This record gives sequence, structure tokens and C-alpha cells, in this order.
Amino acid sequence: MPNKKTNHMSTPELLLFDLNTKNNRWIIKARILFSLFFLIFFLFCKRLFLKEIITLKDLILIFTLAQIGNILFHFTLRSLMKKRSDSPPLKELFSLSRLQLDFDLIIMTMIIFVSGGINSYLVYFLILYVMISAFIVEKSKHFQNTLILIFFLIILPFADVHVFNSGNIVKLISILSIIILSFFASSYISRNSRENQRVLEQLLQKSRELSITDNLSGLYNQRYFFEQLSMLLKRSKRYKNIFSLILFDIDNFKNYNDSNGHLKGSAAIEKVGKMVASSFRDFDISARYGGDEFVVILPDTDKIGALLAADRFRELVGNTEFAGMETQPMKKITLSIGISSFPEHGDSVEEIIENADVALYTSKSEGRNRVTIFEKDQKDSFKKE
Repeated sequence: MPNKKTNHMSTPELLLFDLNTKNNRWIIKARILFSLFFLIFFLFCKRLFLKEIITLKDLILIFTLAQIGNILFHFTLRSLMKKRSDSPPLKELFSLSRLQLDFDLIIMTMIIFVSGGINSYLVYFLILYVMISAFIVEKSKHFQNTLILIFFLIILPFADVHVFNSGNIVKLISILSIIILSFFASSYISRNSRENQRVLEQLLQKSRELSITDNLSGLYNQRYFFEQLSMLLKRSKRYKNIFSLILFDIDNFKNYNDSNGHLKGSAAIEKVGKMVASSFRDFDISARYGGDEFVVILPDTDKIGALLAADRFRELVGNTEFAGMETQPMKKITLSIGISSFPEHGDSVEEIIENADVALYTSKSEGRNRVTIFEKDQKDSFKKE
């Protein structure tokens, strides 16, 4: 598992985003169909039974509110979908589903209230609401909304003393019994669906971690490093922030591999990776750059802060025992480190990495086991060589 938390969203999470986008779209479409059904039902009762189950004024008000809600949810969903390719907002998408069901709960209780309360022909639609919500929101939210419905139905008879009689009390008990039964039935039926969703989310999370993790070092891989550096650069340019980049490798690592074998070489890289993971801040981004090279991004850190952090880490590695380190020229594992900072040492991903690499090369050319901050004259001498 990567050593730092991240907001990065990989392809598996895009799949989860798309699935929940479909859920939200389905709720919007279902609300349109329900509104049309309710309108047709009103006209049907008025024409055939010469009876208005709800006044035209109330009907227009509720129908208008439902469509206004639909429009708002539609544009909110479109706004969230625009962020899909950058950083899909899964939490906001889940919240939108819950918000839509809360909105529907309000609309439905308004319909029941103005169309006759307990005696409304539409009261049994609440059962459908309970069953559908079991498959859309988490169990706790499903339970919460069902409790709200039950509370609404219990207080409904008290809204009009003329309908508070034994017959309506019996009817209320019957409706509540059916709703409670519907809750448990839908919860049980949807349990398998919820379990599949939970397993899917776990698999997606594991897949995401594998896709951004270097297997040997346990740090992030190079692809993820480039993504994060590019994102940080954009944010830093927008908000005028600074950051630094530490690039280092293990000195004379080829000699270590040749003398001790590749298995011990891999063990050394793994050990250095664990040390990197525990030595830098939680919000720093550490990655294996390739081979025995590592890189650390330090947000909100200038070159001096990066120098101090890098030098502490260099000393830590130098004072740590590694199997076979006596075969190294200095009889220990040492690091050569280069540092570049934004905006002082570049305003593009390529330039910042290149200058850190030049500083790393300078550390090696000056004797290894040291930290060097990039300076322009280093690049000039590097080009000459």
C-alpha cells in the first residue's frame, strides 16, 4: 500500500463514478415519470369519477417544485461530471443520491398531505419509495428515511381532528405495518446487492493502489509521481505556492549488486523505500523514480527546508546497517541527492526534474554522499561535460 494518502482517482474509481452517475440519472428520470403519472392520475380521477384527489393549485405547485428540483439536480450532476477526467468527486456524487431521495421524501409527503392524508389514494407510494431507496443509499440512510416516513404518518392524523377516528387509526396501523415489512424485506433483498457493492469498492480500491504503487519499494510508482507533480505545479502556479523536489539514488549501487547479488540489491531498495515512507511528512509524495533512484515532492517547502530534510535522511541511511554494505567503497550505504524548487528552478515539470537531476549529478561528481541544491552554473558545467 502506498505510504501516503492521496486524492488521486484512477481508472477503477472512474468505473465506480460512472455507476453512481447512472444511479443519479435514474432517480432524475424516475422523478419525471412519477410526476407524469401523478398528473395523468389526477386527470383520470377528475374525468371518470368527477372527483379531485388534489386541488389544481396544489398539483401545479408540487409538479413545479419537482421539476425545479430535477433541473437543479441535472445541472449539479453535469457539473460533477465535468470533473470526471481530472479528479472525479465520488463523495459529492454519493451525497447527490442521498439529497435526491431526501427531496423526493419531501415531495411525496406533501402529496400525501394535500391529497387526503391517511385516506389518500397515493399513500401506498411510500412503500415503493422505501423499497427503491434500499438499493440506492446505504443501510443507515435507508433506515433514517424510513423512520422519518413513519413519524410523518403517525402525526398525520393529528393534523385534522375530523379524520382522527378508530377507522383511520386501524388504517394507519395497517399502512405502518406494511411500510415496516417493506423496509425489512427490501433491506434483506438488497443485502446481496450491498455486499456486492462493498466488495466492488474494495476491489477497486485495491486495484487503484496496485496501479499507483511500486511493488518493490512500497512507494508510489513513476507514473503516479508525474501525475502528482503536474497537478501540484498547476495549483502552485494558480495560488502562488512553492514546493521542492528531492531526487536521489544509492551510491555505487551497481557495485553493491555485483558484490552481493540482485536479491540483496532488491532488499536494499525495499529497505530504503520503507525508510523514505517513515521519514517524510504525511503529505509529501514519495516515489521510486526507477532502478535505485527515488524522488520526494515536498509541497510548501523552499530549497532550504528541502536541504535540511534531505540531509537528515542522508545521515539516517548512512547510519543504518545493510547486509553486505562492507563491500561498498565507504563501507556503508550512502546517497547522492539533488534538489530543485519551484518557482526558482523552473516552471515546468521537465525543467524542475532536469534541474534536480543536474544537482544530483553534481553531488556525485563532487564525491557522493552529499546534498546539492541546483544552481545555474551546475547546468553549464554539466553541458560542457
